[in-house]
Amino acid sequence: MRIPIVLALLAGSAHAGDICATDDRGNADPKVELRALETFAKTKQPDVNVDYIEYCLNGDVAHKARILAACTTVLDRDPKYDACYVVAASLGTAMLGSHDIYAWVANHTLDPWNMNSSLPDYPMYLFRALGDPRAAKLVVGKWTALIPIEAKHEKSAGWMQDWSGWRQHAAEALATTGSADDATFLTDQAALTKDIHVREACSLAAAAIKRRASP
Repeated sequence: MRIPIVLALLAGSAHAGDICATDDRGNADPKVELRALETFAKTKQPDVNVDYIEYCLNGDVAHKARILAACTTVLDRDPKYDACYVVAASLGTAMLGSHDIYAWVANHTLDPWNMNSSLPDYPMYLFRALGDPRAAKLVVGKWTALIPIEAKHEKSAGWMQDWSGWRQHAAEALATTGSADDATFLTDQAALTKDIHVREACSLAAAAIKRRASP
């Protein structure tokens, strides 16, 4: 059975309306999309269920080994099959065989006004899932570069809403990728902002980094 559901991606930060298979009780049943992916890997014949793997297999650690095995086969055949990059990244896999998952994510724009946080390929979610320290430099660098740009649009409600959401997601990404220096950066940003949601996100992320650094 297939019904519309709303998926919470990576700790509930994003919600993307999509259609995932469910069991008789209405619970998500990722095995349907998993079987479709495995069949696609073996036969090259796409199934309609394969179209949903970015959502329905996102972060599915219970089936991680099977998902990655199938996606390795698919990417060996078609290195541009984006859905497998998304799913692999959501499972914390920076390299999948010869395929650089981290580089694929890092190559996406980090501009908050040209990103869609309702989609599973939103880089901040994937950076968070990957936990790769290389991402921190990209995120902090972009954040710093955007501050003077944001200052020019302080009277635009739309811009400021996007800027707020972006910083919250960026802080969450830094929570798993950042260093002590990044914790200091987050603490400074928390002190500078009037946005209580950004302040909280920065403070929580800085604390998470410090916990990770503790012996």
